[in-house]
Amino acid sequence: MTFAGEAKVQLLPRSWPSDRLPPPTSSLMSVASQKGLVAAAGPDEVIVATTESVRKAFEGPDSGDGNLKPFQPQLKLPMPMRVSQLAFSADESYLVLSAETGGGLAVYDVQALLQGSTQSTFELSTNAQALRALAPNPTPEKGELLALVTANGNLMMANLKERNFVSGPNGQVLKSGVSCVSWSTKGKQLVAGLGDGTAYQMTPEGEGKAEIPRPPNVDGGDYGKHPHKNFPKQLC
Repeated sequence: MTFAGEAKVQLLPRSWPSDRLPPPTSSLMSVASQKGLVAAAGPDEVIVATTESVRKAFEGPDSGDGNLKPFQPQLKLPMPMRVSQLAFSADESYLVLSAETGGGLAVYDVQALLQGSTQSTFELSTNAQALRALAPNPTPEKGELLALVTANGNLMMANLKERNFVSGPNGQVLKSGVSCVSWSTKGKQLVAGLGDGTAYQMTPEGEGKAEIPRPPNVDGGDYGKHPHKNFPKQLC
């Protein structure tokens, strides 16, 4: 992490290897602003620290490597696999991780983490599919809802309080052929960007509300340039 273009804090004990970087759709850092926490994923562990300790690290002594400041997080979670998605829920009750290979959700209780626990509270399977997107509902009132898009384009909705996936009209897959997803500001609906350049507006239960046509300057068959095979670059 860099502050003011000068001082740098080494947030992770070990950096990602340059010859095996995370997938381009990875999201590896999240902040719980109300609780004052930051979580970040390295190649073999996840760190959890207070935002206050990160701020203070910028004011600390240099490590001898230029302007790089040493940092010691409050908690380290050893990982037997590489993490590709990491996010706090909007109510900051949960920290959710997903593996680069095999996907799934590992859900940690934030309060338990603050007490030193390193074990997940529960896990949910995504049928061995890695995730290209993990999108928590943006409102604390619906903080238990977590939208996810698998590598093969399935949109699913996890309910962390009920510890399962929401079932829509066609089962747990609420929409197929999805490239990306975005919540409304109030978290009552979401829009899925589809592989053909169109978009689909829906409720968290999978009820369709609107079909948004493809922009006129977007080719519906424009595949091949996206960093993930068989996914288009548009609407991502």
